[in-house]
Amino acid sequence: MPEPPAVLPFAPGADAVDLKHLRAFVAVADNLNFARAAERLRTCRRPRSAGRSGRWSGWWGCQLFHRSTHRVELTLAGEALLDSARTVLAELDRGLKATRAVGGELDARMVTLLDPIVAAGRDAGDLCAVRAANERMHAQFPLSSDVEVLPVSAGGVPGLRLTPALPAGTTELLFLHGGGFVLGSAFGYRALVAALIAETGTTAVIPDYPACAGASLPGRTG
Repeated sequence: MPEPPAVLPFAPGADAVDLKHLRAFVAVADNLNFARAAERLRTCRRPRSAGRSGRWSGWWGCQLFHRSTHRVELTLAGEALLDSARTVLAELDRGLKATRAVGGELDARMVTLLDPIVAAGRDAGDLCAVRAANERMHAQFPLSSDVEVLPVSAGGVPGLRLTPALPAGTTELLFLHGGGFVLGSAFGYRALVAALIAETGTTAVIPDYPACAGASLPGRTG
């Protein structure tokens, strides 16, 4: 029975490697200069001191840089790590941005979109002005090109019928838009309903409500 091929032993990397070390490595690899990397990371001279003390090798279990008095170069091991390190950091940054958007930026964006609608109702109490502000908000939302929008008449009530590009099931969704059945329109809610039918695999009908003519909000005078 043949002997198994010899396997060269490699020293294992330390378990103490963290994101701080990963960012420091990418900074040095991008700049090929420990001092400039330290300035970029705003960590005084930590990358430079780590290079002098040999702790880089201890962190990773191998030598990542060749360093002389005049230049710094990546070793083959450093080149192998660089792409993966950038991928990890990029994914982390994307995750943090998404988290911050949900936790704060998204709320601020919604407030910005809704402020004109709230102001129209507060300052004038004019339902037509509120509807117009609501339409302007919805006009900013993109409509998927994969959805077909056709005018329909449902029992004499005008509206729109939305059909997804992929074959839909037999279920038809009746979407009654918000605002106590007075705010918004079938046209304005197209983007929202298009996203809804894309997820549910249905078609949808959005009935329209009569346009206001000098109407006022409840409790207000026109």
